[in-house]
Amino acid sequence: MQRPTWATVVGIIGIVMAIYTLLASGAGLWVPQMISIQQRGVQMQRDAQRQNDKQMEQDEAAQKKEDKSADEDQAKQSKDVKVPDAQQKFADEGAKKMEAFSKEADKQMKQAEAAQNKVDKSFDEDQVKQSKDFNLPAAQQKFAEEGDKEMEAFSKQADAAQKQAEEQANEADKSFGEKQVKQLKDFKIPAAQQKFADESDKEMEAFSKQSDKQMEQAEELGDKQMKQAEEQANKTMALYNIPVWYGPIAVLMSLIAMAIAGFYLFASIWLLMTKPSAVPLFSLALVASAGFAILYGVVSMLAMPMMGMGMGMGMGMTGIFVAVVNVVLIIIVATGDKAAFQSQTAQK
Repeated sequence: MQRPTWATVVGIIGIVMAIYTLLASGAGLWVPQMISIQQRGVQMQRDAQRQNDKQMEQDEAAQKKEDKSADEDQAKQSKDVKVPDAQQKFADEGAKKMEAFSKEADKQMKQAEAAQNKVDKSFDEDQVKQSKDFNLPAAQQKFAEEGDKEMEAFSKQADAAQKQAEEQANEADKSFGEKQVKQLKDFKIPAAQQKFADESDKEMEAFSKQSDKQMEQAEELGDKQMKQAEEQANKTMALYNIPVWYGPIAVLMSLIAMAIAGFYLFASIWLLMTKPSAVPLFSLALVASAGFAILYGVVSMLAMPMMGMGMGMGMGMTGIFVAVVNVVLIIIVATGDKAAFQSQTAQK
């Protein structure tokens, strides 16, 4: 008896489905190698993260040490503070100018005194000469000479007194200039300004400590948030990663799926040959293929929540597509005319 049409269609579809299942099941054999590559990548990432954390800790320690050293230097400078550099420089320059001015004034005064003495001396000599050449009576001549002598003595005494006064004035000016220079060199900040500077330094130090504390708190909060973000990222990545336990299970299930696909292919060819045992064998192959495909898909979804459906469809013909096709084929086999297969049995 001729083979029915439904058997031809079902047999061809069964062969296609069996070959597709056979090829798709082989992908599960690569899962252990994928897991190994994944583990190496995760390990490299962890090593890099540890190295980065270690480097960050070293940098933070060096920065804290540098900040501490800078604060100590600044505190030391604040304690030893004197006249600011600009004021000190101005005071030194003023002292030098005062000293130079004093020397120049003394020099000009000496020159003026020398010129005045020279004029007075010349005048006295002229007066004496005129007195000698003027013919007066003897008594008057004697009186004039005595007056000249007294005048000369008085002039010498006045010159000596003037010279002594000038020397005293010069000494007083010099002493005053040295005193001013010394005061300018030893000039310090007044007590009120020094107190204000000390208070400002204390406030600045307290503000610096408070800023450092706030910065440390901000860094700790940032590190904590970063760690939480990294943990969340690791958890999210874990949803995409393939767990280690899935490797041997994927290999075992791939081998079982390949065996079922081989039996499926044999039953489809047996159905096309219209063998008496083809119908029960093909029905068994359909049930086994549909059931194991659903099981493979569920395991894949449990192992990889974010990619379970794709992996299930790719490696185990998971779920709905295979189940629907196999259910349709089972219905066709159950409702089809099996007279041809029964006649083969009767002929035997």
